[in-house]
Amino acid sequence: MYKRRMKDKRGKRSPQRRRRKNHERDAKYSSSNCRVVCYGPPKDKVCGWERNKRRCRRGSGSRGRHRSGSRHRSGSRHRSGSRKRHGSRHRSGSRKRHGSRDRSGSRKRHGSRHRSGSRHRSGSRHRSGSRHRSGSRGRRSKSPPEKIPVIDQKPVVQDEEEEVNKRFHVLGIDFNIPLNTKDHHTDKFECTEERVRESDSKKLPAELVVRRGQSFTLTITFDREYDKKENDLEFCFTTGSRPKPPKGTAVEFDMDENANGTGHHSEWYAKMVEKKGNTIKVEIKPACNCIIGEWEFSILTSSQIQAEDDPLLFKYTSGSDITILLNPWCEHDDCYLATTSLLNEYVLNDTGAVFQGNHKQINAKVWNFAQFENKVLEISLDLLLEHFGGQPTIDMSDPIKLSRAITEVVNANDGGVLVGNWSGKYEDGVSPTMWSSSESILNKYDETKESVKYGQCWVFSAITTTVCRALGLPCRSVTNFSSAHDSDGSVAIDEEYEKDKKTGKLKRLKTGDSVWNFHVWNECWMTRNDLGNGYDGWQVIDATPQEVSGGVYRCGPAPVTAIKRGELGRMQYDLPFVFAEVNADVIKWVKLSSSKWEKLDVDTSRVGKNISTKEPDGKPYDKNQSLFPWNWGKDDGRLDITHEYKYKEGTLEERLAVQNAGKASKKVRQVDEAEHMDVVMDIVGNDGILLGGNFDVEVKVKNQAKDHKVRTITVLDIGVEPKLYTGETGDEFAEKRYNDIRLKYEEEETFKFTLKPDDYLDHLEEQYMMNITATAQVKETGKVHIKEEDYRLRRPDIEVEAPKSGKRYKPYEINVSLKNPLSKPMTKCVVHVEANGIVNVEEKISDIPANSTWKHSITIKAKRYGKITMNVTLDCVEIKDITGYANIEIEP
Repeated sequence: MYKRRMKDKRGKRSPQRRRRKNHERDAKYSSSNCRVVCYGPPKDKVCGWERNKRRCRRGSGSRGRHRSGSRHRSGSRHRSGSRKRHGSRHRSGSRKRHGSRDRSGSRKRHGSRHRSGSRHRSGSRHRSGSRHRSGSRGRRSKSPPEKIPVIDQKPVVQDEEEEVNKRFHVLGIDFNIPLNTKDHHTDKFECTEERVRESDSKKLPAELVVRRGQSFTLTITFDREYDKKENDLEFCFTTGSRPKPPKGTAVEFDMDENANGTGHHSEWYAKMVEKKGNTIKVEIKPACNCIIGEWEFSILTSSQIQAEDDPLLFKYTSGSDITILLNPWCEHDDCYLATTSLLNEYVLNDTGAVFQGNHKQINAKVWNFAQFENKVLEISLDLLLEHFGGQPTIDMSDPIKLSRAITEVVNANDGGVLVGNWSGKYEDGVSPTMWSSSESILNKYDETKESVKYGQCWVFSAITTTVCRALGLPCRSVTNFSSAHDSDGSVAIDEEYEKDKKTGKLKRLKTGDSVWNFHVWNECWMTRNDLGNGYDGWQVIDATPQEVSGGVYRCGPAPVTAIKRGELGRMQYDLPFVFAEVNADVIKWVKLSSSKWEKLDVDTSRVGKNISTKEPDGKPYDKNQSLFPWNWGKDDGRLDITHEYKYKEGTLEERLAVQNAGKASKKVRQVDEAEHMDVVMDIVGNDGILLGGNFDVEVKVKNQAKDHKVRTITVLDIGVEPKLYTGETGDEFAEKRYNDIRLKYEEEETFKFTLKPDDYLDHLEEQYMMNITATAQVKETGKVHIKEEDYRLRRPDIEVEAPKSGKRYKPYEINVSLKNPLSKPMTKCVVHVEANGIVNVEEKISDIPANSTWKHSITIKAKRYGKITMNVTLDCVEIKDITGYANIEIEP
């Protein structure tokens, strides 16, 4: 609009700066100054960068710092620093667009108007509105009008300008929110509807949330009929407190009158699709690679029918920011995902499940990701602004940089959302097992301005899923059973043992390496233009603070395809660590002296089992919570994706992948093959035993000597110890020893003993896991063989009875029940009910007597309609993380 044609570095005219040729108009505006009148409704909310400034979470740290001065609703600041809600008009010394310079050195442009950074003769600077610096030289510009127009009103101006101002300006904008949000798959965001704030009962207006690379429509009403021969208009989008076009935080573009126009996908574009009286309907398409976040929207209008010596521009700033998100529905967006059913799950599904347990007994913990709930999107965007220093940057347009930033801000090791704690002591916070919704954690973080206590891997993963889906990045939680933690970059796990001088038993030494019973991370979907062909698709990211990456606790994005092939050499972003998690060899060593070690065994198949995620059906999880080998794959709601991470165990392809990874590791070592074992041991699992019952520890021993001769086991030790899911073990609480076992070739013998509740209840930790270790010393070869296996007892489930349907805002009742499986009371019980769109409930209840059934009724009120998942969690001293759930259809 009335601007010179800009050329790119190649000398070609930039298509984004095109305008209609009008030599008569250009001549007119080259000889006189333009004045800008800023007007519009007051803003209905504080923008993201300003919220970030007010929170000041990080103090003087890199996050949360706000570099500019106080915020102005139209951007104008006066010498005294006072705030003006709407912009001021200036005549003197304004920068003009033609590019000519006057005597004072100020640059003029044809048809000029004030932009971000325009200068006055006095030396003051404008930022979409004016800003005067104290001590500026020269005359101050003319004072703005005192009365400020609001939406659907004409700007009130001085009498002598009344005729001019009547000519052409905006009366109001209809954002067509219901239509746009439905087209952009954002209508589930609570902020897109009018609502009432619970804290003060204030009515909040609906907000427009759209996705980049896709058109949305606006209906604009002017004070008179728009005529392209007489009027011109331009659209302006800015984000942050210091918007600049080179930084991608400020864009201005004309409107195309051709209703069949399309524009280029990498540029902002607008076209008029309908004109009716004083109203036009416009389609605006943000660039497919623009910065995501909250954008301020303005319209600049002008008319040729105005004073020859004093042309006038109007700048109408809307009262509501437009939030622009990633667009996995857009084929030009780097997070494009072509399959609709997968988008329904990995972007739009706000409930799901994260899997826990061990590779033989899997437990589904139902989770409310709640990405559409009130303030969750706002908090997610604020987290990114904090990470990038309080101001939008071009990195906020790149899914690679965004996903990496998310893994950093979710954990509190660098001041993020959640504090990790694996100690079992949570008195000053909330036990990780009590959480079942991301909304509660994010809201608590937002309200307290402090990191929330406490979380473990599945909680970190669930919050990451929430933030990614809220921003439009396809994401899923993934659980790896028997997950290795490689601490030295060798892509192998070293387990070290030392013989006890008194008992002769082998004791495990503590090292940095470990094998977790399970670990939960995330995958997000994106194009990897930085790596070339073959690495697009699912990328591993992990917010659990395990190892530093670039000096910060974060992980990924690492391509799953590269992990499978062991292609680690030229990859960045933590591929060796993730490869080890799913396919490291476990090497056992025994310490013979301070400088001498002997290799006992190499287990090539222990790590990376039953890698699981929720089935992508786009629905809430409605299957069994406890899953066993005999019902896997039978409509259990679990999708096994182990084959995506590794070739079948023991195949040539799998061994070559391990070899490739070993060559590229920090600690280059020869890849070991599993040795032939003369004596083979198998620890038999008795899965499905309920906590509080008896269970058998059973070990089978078989002679498979190559020479087909007898083998004598001088000592067979079987020990049981408590185990955290992170692989750490406690003191042994049960042991059996068998001596002088003589086995012929191919002969097998079974050794079994029973543990009762009194033997184990006081020793087990949160996940009720045990580590069973069998150690056999063979007389003929002098070798020691070790076999370990995880064992897990099942917790009881809460039965939830709820109506199949309910009415919005009307209370309804759910009945919960639980059978205490213990021979002692369950004490200090707390029950917690949580769901997307309900008022959460937390109640302390009386003790539950031994071997009895507890029943309880809870009244619930739903704030939204649709299918919701009701999560019920009960914690007590004796048993942690007892859960149940029900799905309910809420009608409007």
